Amino acid sequence: MPVTRLALLLVSLLLPVPVTQAAARGDMPGAESWSDYVHYIRIALPQRAREHAEHLLDVVGDNHLALLAVVEQGPYRDYEKALERALQIDSLRPVTQRLVEKIQKAKIKVIRDEQRIIDDIRRLHEGGHARQNAMERLKAAGQFAAPLLLRTLQSEKPEDRVLHSDVMSAMVSIDRPMVYPLAVAISQLEPVQMGQVAQVLTDIGYPRAAPFIKGVLESASLDADARVKVQAAYDRLAAEVRLPLNVKAAELYLTLAQNLYTAATHDGADDLPGYDPKTRMGIVWSYDIQAGLLHTPVPPQVFGDVLAMLASKRALRLNPNMEPAVSTWLMANLRRENRLEEGQPDPSYARTMRPPQFYVEMAGPLRVHDVLHRALEDGDVELALDAINALDATAGTDELVNRQGAIQPLLEALAFPDRTVRFAAAFALTNARPKAAFPGSYRVVPILTEAVRQSGGRNVLVIARDDATRNQMVGEVEQLQGFTAIGGLSLRDQMLLDQVASGQGVDLIVTNRDAQGCLELRSATANDYRLAAAPILALVPEGIQYELKSLAPQAKRLSWNDAGLAPAQLERAIRDAIDSTRGKQITGERADQYAMRAIALLGQIALSRGEVFNVQEAEPALIAALNDPREAIQQKTGEVLAYLDRDMAQQALAGAALDEARPLAVRVSLLNSLAGSAKQFGRHLMPIQIDLVLNLVKNSTGELAIAAARAHGALALPGSHLTQMVVEQ
Repeated sequence: MPVTRLALLLVSLLLPVPVTQAAARGDMPGAESWSDYVHYIRIALPQRAREHAEHLLDVVGDNHLALLAVVEQGPYRDYEKALERALQIDSLRPVTQRLVEKIQKAKIKVIRDEQRIIDDIRRLHEGGHARQNAMERLKAAGQFAAPLLLRTLQSEKPEDRVLHSDVMSAMVSIDRPMVYPLAVAISQLEPVQMGQVAQVLTDIGYPRAAPFIKGVLESASLDADARVKVQAAYDRLAAEVRLPLNVKAAELYLTLAQNLYTAATHDGADDLPGYDPKTRMGIVWSYDIQAGLLHTPVPPQVFGDVLAMLASKRALRLNPNMEPAVSTWLMANLRRENRLEEGQPDPSYARTMRPPQFYVEMAGPLRVHDVLHRALEDGDVELALDAINALDATAGTDELVNRQGAIQPLLEALAFPDRTVRFAAAFALTNARPKAAFPGSYRVVPILTEAVRQSGGRNVLVIARDDATRNQMVGEVEQLQGFTAIGGLSLRDQMLLDQVASGQGVDLIVTNRDAQGCLELRSATANDYRLAAAPILALVPEGIQYELKSLAPQAKRLSWNDAGLAPAQLERAIRDAIDSTRGKQITGERADQYAMRAIALLGQIALSRGEVFNVQEAEPALIAALNDPREAIQQKTGEVLAYLDRDMAQQALAGAALDEARPLAVRVSLLNSLAGSAKQFGRHLMPIQIDLVLNLVKNSTGELAIAAARAHGALALPGSHLTQMVVEQ
């Protein structure tokens, strides 16, 4: 046993019995165990602490309130520090987490206990310490005190009427947690309470109450006396938060919906009205005339979207023609669905509601463009894909590229950093079969060729300051699983030019140039649409990193890290750089799906022989795809190459079909494609390939022989070949 450990043990044996052990022995069950648990944490004996914690949990069982009483009545007022320390110790963490969860549940139950809240409301009228203590507990209850406070305000019982002014003061003191539930209720209250709640909301002075109060004023059936009080309250709030004159409630609701959506995009749920940090759930409030205020907890990751949907819905009830509210509702609903974990329920979403896809496809292209525009602004890949898929399913070419206004989201999506968004946009535009060129149409075929090459690998360009470091960096990248690297000293190097032109796609550019060289590289790649989305990782010394940070603090696509990283660190730096702009890696079945669809669409382009897309740009990538390890890709690629009136395409088809190492089914398919090419464009094979085709015809059997004979006939090779075979039989 180490000396320090032995010393601690000896000290613990000589220490007096923990103070709570003497004070609590014979009192409430578990008090002694709690005392010893904290004591042994403080003197760093985790094994002893764990034993007492487990005994404590056995004693209290599911009685969380009994545990809370033991904890709060013990002498260790700083017990939370002991719990935090215990959570950092591996052997103590599991049992401590159980204790923390039970203590937290008990605190929530005590604070929100209905009878306790009612009693505290009664004590508001007592004054002195009783009122002060009651007020502190109501503040701790926060928004969950709203139903009972409002019920008291609505009551005409004599014992409740004397509390009305106290209740209103308490509501104002609780402050912002009161705004959301009271705002939801105000439109359905009786005139007197309507005026009182409007006054409370104005005294709190939170602008998010404005649309609810304004909506009350726009009601034609509003009681005259209530109108005077509500109007006065609204005017005061509008002046304090500087609302525009004559603004409509629908406009305020729309602004609220958009603000809530933005808040959920960037800030999470913590700052949203109604978020409950104790349960880490969002609380959605509603009002029922019979039951009063009701609350529904929803998962925190969708809380902002749920609130944005509700605000948009209120805007549309007041103004059904408010199209931006439709767009906001659509994007919030889609994002809400995306953020839910698999199988996770959203209790706020009514059972009668249809899936989000139903609504977005029903909405039509203009509203879907709004959704896509916002998704691209936020970098929200899943939402962007939802919108593009809806456009692909419902919009013709005109609707895809001729959106009202100057912003063309689908065309912007062709240059989006995440490749899945680019692929989806290119698929949609190709699938629409445009009859005339449009801005950005030249981007479509290169993106399709990039999709053809999706097999899970990552392509890296290395641009080094000299030959020695180029070779070193290429070797380091090549050692990482799933990465292929090509190196050069500038973007003008022929090997790099060939890589870019091949359409294989570039996932990352790695460089070790100085700060100015890195910035020049970023500028040069920005002018090449095939490289404009590729991130740049500078592996440079600390001094150059500081210089880059000074020269380009907000540089998009450009990141930096230390030179000479170990393999694991290098891989992490590379993946972080790629993921920051390119999105998650495409692997497995999904990569196959992208590749197959891209090849099929390239085939459509080749068949149409239109003037919008130049399928010949895809020829290098298609020829390379003949060597893809996936047999289905080889066969489908052969079918597309058969539509290209190019010597290289036909010769590549022949070379692949004649490759004896390929599976029989692949060779038969490629020979059929070779026959199709020859039928359309004539014979463009090299002499040696013609000899090999004839040799295959003579020496093969079965299905392969028939396919070879078919290719021979389509290539219009000399009839003497057949005569010779007949004579020799």
